[in-house]
Amino acid sequence: SSVINILLDDTQLTEQVKAELQKQLPGMQVQTWQDLSPMTKLMSGTLNQMSFIFVFIILLALAFGIINTMLMAVLDRTREIGMLLSIGMNQAKIFGMIVWETLFLSFTGVIVGLVFSVSSITYFGSAGIDLSVISEGINALGFSSHIYPKLDADFYIEFAPMVILIALFSSIFPARRAIKLKPAEAVRGE
Repeated sequence: SSVINILLDDTQLTEQVKAELQKQLPGMQVQTWQDLSPMTKLMSGTLNQMSFIFVFIILLALAFGIINTMLMAVLDRTREIGMLLSIGMNQAKIFGMIVWETLFLSFTGVIVGLVFSVSSITYFGSAGIDLSVISEGINALGFSSHIYPKLDADFYIEFAPMVILIALFSSIFPARRAIKLKPAEAVRGE
């Protein structure tokens, strides 16, 4: 009895390749890694769900961080905003000023984050991350003690606009707070 392993570049094609091989090799047994190791399939699904929850928590923290930062910016500039309102600047321009400032900071953060992320993933993708400290547990699961992280361009294409949208929505509360300031009180007190 012989075994032939086939490693695909795209795991989305697994079932399609299995069906094609079963057609071409009718006397052979063809199994995917999910068929051979249902526990690994379960672990993979669990890790995907945990990753989704982790990303959601990070994005939620990002939203609260942006709201807090921009509220502090509004509070620090209460007199300035009050002065602008008292000399006749309309509320829409104040609102837009806060939103544009938030978007500018977010675009800058996204660019810096992308540069850092792409460079670190590229470096560790080729050099690898040594997990030999916990190699016994990893080897028992059939994994190597070195991992090579990889993120597809799709991840960046989806994540960067998501961050900008979160920033846009997060800027609304501080901007509304700024336009609700009463000019006389804002100029008088700090």
